[in-house]
Amino acid sequence: MTTRTDRLHDPRRPLAAPAEYAGQWVAWNQDRTEIIAHGSDVARVRAAAVASGQPDALLEKVNRPDHIFVGHL
Repeated sequence: MTTRTDRLHDPRRPLAAPAEYAGQWVAWNQDRTEIIAHGSDVARVRAAAVASGQPDALLEKVNRPDHIFVGHL
C-alpha cells in the first residue's frame, strides 16, 4: 500500500515552485524541471510558454505561504 509519506518522498515527485513565484502562475516544461514563463495572468503565461516553443507546458498557480486552499477546482 502506498502511503502519503511514500508519495512525499518519491524521487519522481515534481519539484515545488520557488517561493519567489508565490501568487503567480508558472509554466513548467514537460519534465517539470524548468520554469519557462511566469506572471499574474494565466493567458499571458500560456502565450509566453507557447512562444518559447513549449505548447504543452504545465501551468500551475503557486500558492502564497499565508493562504490556505480548501476545496477543489
